[in-house]
Amino acid sequence: TSAKCMFETLCAKSVALYQQGKHDAALEVLDEAIAIGSKNYDEMAVAYKNRAAILSASQRWSQAEKALVQALEHTQNKNLKVRCLLKRSYVLSALEKHEDALRDALELQRLEPSKKIIERVHQCRSILRAEKRALAFEADTARDMIHTAQRLRFFFHDKDIRLGNEFGLWRSSDWSTVVHDTTKPALVKYNSNKIFKMFTKSGHIEIDDDIDDFFRIEATGENWQRLPLALIKLPVHEQSNDVGAIYCREIGTLLLAEAQGSLGIGGKLWDASFAIIGLITTLNLQGCNLLEIGSGIGAVGLTCAKVLDARSVVLTDIAPVIPLLDLNIRLNSCTHSCKAIELDWFMPHQGIKRITSPTPDFIFMSDVVYDPTLHKPLLNTLESLFATFDPKLVLLAHRYRNPHDAHFFNELCDIYTVYSSGDEKTSQMLHDSLNEDNFLQSPQSQRGGEGENKFVLSENEIPPDIVLMRILKKKKK
Repeated sequence: TSAKCMFETLCAKSVALYQQGKHDAALEVLDEAIAIGSKNYDEMAVAYKNRAAILSASQRWSQAEKALVQALEHTQNKNLKVRCLLKRSYVLSALEKHEDALRDALELQRLEPSKKIIERVHQCRSILRAEKRALAFEADTARDMIHTAQRLRFFFHDKDIRLGNEFGLWRSSDWSTVVHDTTKPALVKYNSNKIFKMFTKSGHIEIDDDIDDFFRIEATGENWQRLPLALIKLPVHEQSNDVGAIYCREIGTLLLAEAQGSLGIGGKLWDASFAIIGLITTLNLQGCNLLEIGSGIGAVGLTCAKVLDARSVVLTDIAPVIPLLDLNIRLNSCTHSCKAIELDWFMPHQGIKRITSPTPDFIFMSDVVYDPTLHKPLLNTLESLFATFDPKLVLLAHRYRNPHDAHFFNELCDIYTVYSSGDEKTSQMLHDSLNEDNFLQSPQSQRGGEGENKFVLSENEIPPDIVLMRILKKKKK
């Protein structure tokens, strides 16, 4: 029939285009053939298998897996089934579904115990053992770099959306902590309408079309346990900037540009910010003057300026980070109350001289203890700040990662009185300290009451392993 001839012609044309390396054109022609269809189930199976080959060549593994499932559903031919199963085994390995890849290899061995198939079984077992060893090594040596208390976030690179923590790292074994039901997809939305399904375990989403023009990527649906931070493109009028910032993060009503490509650790959002923001939104900061040390992208200070009605906010960091802070001040329309000033901990007196009136009442720091070579300079900077300004409240948020952190905090406690949220008893002492000095608002007066625009982080937005500390001068005996 004419339909059969058209199907065969299009299939042959698709193969020719594929052999020429014209994968998109080959796929388009093959999809036309599949839409026409064939009454011969084996011919349809071959068409789906060829579709999987084209998709695999473009590393679109999830779609390739789906095509091979369709191919296997259309055939009972043993030889064709073997070819499809072998192909799917490799595709599943590419998707890091190593147990499923081994399952297909074992089914192949049952159908056709050839030397090639037996080698594939050994290969799958070897990959699976290597993955288990890698996970064991990861758990032993990198548990502080990847763990389930971290906030996840979306990243976009080379047309690939993926999950990662504050270091940009991902561990597939954590998938059960990310979603409620691992058998159901987690949904990801971009540009307010299009929705992708999140691949389980692999931590990335395969994209069918070009989304370089996206302006927002965010998690949606009810299956998320650990809701990732959205990724937002910088507004057009700020895309030409001095620090190479392209994307933003969002905390409540804040929009915070990141520039980790050019600024490294100083150019991205760190989890400790959420913990200190969670605390300061319970404090009475209206009309106060605030200084933030090691501001990075300015999340904490800008919360005070934009949301908590601080009178003035000074953000500080080393010189290369200041343009990013200036950008985020503009993004959040805080130029009237907020400014960025260079403060190098190795030369603190020079930076402190730039902090003119009004004198800061509060000093906040988050995730500033991370490099042992900076411990002494930071302690010297704190000493200068206490001597110069005599602040009413100094808060620090910290996530323990480095064994050397303990040395810093031991020395800190030798110099200052430190109240910490480390356990139930010390957390109560911290609370009592803040309450006694009238820093805590009553529940009725806290920002976000009835009729106001709420800015309150939910409990699952605040990483539970972050330690909050209040630092005070020791009273003279």
